[in-house]
Amino acid sequence: MMLQNTGAVISIAFVLAIVTAAVPKQTLFKIFSGLAAGLSDAKLAPFIDNMHTALWALAATSVVGAGVSLLRPRHPPVGARRDAPDASRRALERTPA
Repeated sequence: MMLQNTGAVISIAFVLAIVTAAVPKQTLFKIFSGLAAGLSDAKLAPFIDNMHTALWALAATSVVGAGVSLLRPRHPPVGARRDAPDASRRALERTPA
């Protein structure tokens, strides 16, 4: 659970750092206070472009994480002995249904 919380905090900080990098402070105040309706498309464009960049970076990170996860070896089934992999199968065959 703590690893998930850490990942969430880091991703939020990462997104905010990228999104706010090229946007003027007054524009950010208007966006985050809910007053963006009066802003022109030209003033909102850097915010939207940086948001897309941040989301693509997070998507790429997720794909890399999924790839690393797929490279992990499979775990034996719960209750199976490592020294006799067929023992659990034989035990199941002897158990009446």
